[in-house]
Order: sequence, then C-alpha cells, then structure tokens
Amino acid sequence: MGERQGDAPVRKRAGPRRGGVLAGVPSPPDDDARRRHVISAAEAVFLNKGYYLARMDDIATAATMSKRTIYQMFASKEALFEALLVDRMPPPRQCELNSSRPLEVAIAELLLDCSLWILSPESVAITRLIMGEYSHSPELGRLLKRLGYKRFVATLEKGLSLLAETGRYHFDDLEVAAKMLIGMVVGDFHHKLLIGVCRSVAKPAIKRRVHAALAIFLAGAKSNAAPPD
Repeated sequence: MGERQGDAPVRKRAGPRRGGVLAGVPSPPDDDARRRHVISAAEAVFLNKGYYLARMDDIATAATMSKRTIYQMFASKEALFEALLVDRMPPPRQCELNSSRPLEVAIAELLLDCSLWILSPESVAITRLIMGEYSHSPELGRLLKRLGYKRFVATLEKGLSLLAETGRYHFDDLEVAAKMLIGMVVGDFHHKLLIGVCRSVAKPAIKRRVHAALAIFLAGAKSNAAPPD
C-alpha cells in the first residue's frame, strides 16, 4: 500500500531556475554594486555633515551596512572620500584630444568637456564641501586637483604644444597657458555657482564662452615666425 502524505514530511519543490538562480530569490548584490551604494551613501553624509564631522558610523547607517563591512571595502574615511572623487571624475576618454578632428576644434571640444565637468552640480557641491573643510582637511583639495583637473590641464598642454609646432602660435609656458585658458572659460561661471548667485549654467552658454575665450586666447598667442616647411 502506498505511503500516505501524512506519513512523511512533504518537501516543497524549488521553483524553476533562471540562469542558474532560483526564481523568486534575489541575487546578492555584486561587489561593484555594493561599492557604488556605499559611495553614494557617503556622498550624502559628507554633503550634509561635512567631511570633518562625518563619521564612518553615519555612513554605515546611511548605507544600511555594518561599519566592519564598509572598512573591508575602504580602509579609512579619506580612502572613501578619494573613491567618491574618482567615481565623480570624467572618464579618461573625455580627457583626451580627438585626433580625428582639426586641432583647434579638438581643443575647443576638450575645453567644453572640462568646463561641463567643473560647472556640473556634483562638482560644484564637492568643491564647496572641500572649501568649507580646508582648515580641518587641506589634503582634500590636493586630492581633487590631482584626480580631475590635472588630467584636463595635461591634455590641454599637449594640444597647445601641437599648435606651437605649427609655427603659428607661441606659448612661453604650456602649463600656465592651459590653466589660463580654462580659467577664461569657467572663471566667472564658477564663481557665481560657488557663491550661489546662479544655480546652473546652460550648455549653450558654456559653449559660446569656450569659442569666445579660445578665439581671444589664440589671437594673443599668434607668432610672427613663419611656419616650418
């Protein structure tokens, strides 16, 4: 006689598998997703409390994770802040000259990308945070300069060097010239954003400023020497 259902516990069948995972069972987030989640939580805490007053306990609470788990990903608060800056940096390709474009056009495009990054709400918020924390944590400004701004300056130096090689322009100091050119584009806009006079700058306005600044800059850098053969 067959065994009755009540004589032994009935095992519940597992649902169908999808891609090797049981249906209806959420997959644990991967390491990259968890890292991005912690960085986003840290950004909110830093902007709300400031870097100096923010504690890893606050970040753990905001991320709904244990502090121990966060320390397994980031060795210190400074390391977490550096990861935040890296995450908010433009991708490397955005800091490169487009070799398929005429040189002046490629420099204008690089200037536009650089200006859009500097003037973005995220960059302005982080810059304000760093300015407010200078007396406590002066290293934060050096981090921002090293990770983002210097990449654009180095690429712009390369572009200006290539312009100088044509014999049509002359620059006494490529690094100074690159920084001056960026300042001509973003200076007034950036100042207004930082002090809250305006909330944002439209891309068409930034693009017009790029072309006007580059035209004035290159007109002043024209060389009287004949171009090389």
